[in-house]
Amino acid sequence: MNKVPPLRAEEGLIHTHADMSQILSSRFFVEAPPAVPDRLEDDPLPRETRALPNLPDDTIAALLSDTSNMSSPGASGQTWRLIKWAWESTPGTLTDLITGCVWAGHHPLVWRQAIVCAVPKPHHADYSLVKNFRLVSLLECMGKLVEKLIARLLYSEIIQHDLLPTNQYGGRMALSMLDVGLTLTHDIQVAHAAGLRMGLLLFDIQGYFDNINRERLVQVVADLGFAPEIVSWTEAFLSKRTVRLKFNSRTSDLFS
Repeated sequence: MNKVPPLRAEEGLIHTHADMSQILSSRFFVEAPPAVPDRLEDDPLPRETRALPNLPDDTIAALLSDTSNMSSPGASGQTWRLIKWAWESTPGTLTDLITGCVWAGHHPLVWRQAIVCAVPKPHHADYSLVKNFRLVSLLECMGKLVEKLIARLLYSEIIQHDLLPTNQYGGRMALSMLDVGLTLTHDIQVAHAAGLRMGLLLFDIQGYFDNINRERLVQVVADLGFAPEIVSWTEAFLSKRTVRLKFNSRTSDLFS
């Protein structure tokens, strides 16, 4: 299915693109996440601030090589294929642009503007319900390349300075859900071997990433000792983000 049908609201089915965009936006985008303090009483003590690490010369080339030419582009239509061609032609120019964003602690505003497509979840009976759609965000490839570089810096320092607990698997290089399953299986087998019974409690937090407090997240990054440039980039990356919803061959007005 490549068309979003009329969607169900409290007053009944809605048909216009503007009204459908509004109900999709209300469902998926949180205007004001709950307020929380920047610091909590049981937070670990802030670490000493580190300098921005040097970037290996081949980092950008390696990150580019891992991208797929089949990925959908952002609003400009610039694909990974085009970015790779530009890199082969003038690598120095792209290097200056990307590293300049990192050193300035800045993520350009145009890279914070997303085209968001409504995609139906498979095998659902009623597609008039908004919950049976997921939104796919299309961002500029150049912006995603800077994101990849920052993520590489975060990952390397997390490992080098042991910034996360060993039993946290998200946000750590070379770890995945497979490691979670293996660890869980090991704990169960050890408990059974000791003649114990074991229970498992799982939480699925709805809208977790949509409700993350930006100020709190920036403070956590700073307290972990990351360079001021990375802290500033994180704050810029999370601020003034806008989306345009695209479905049924039309694009909505901007949503914050």
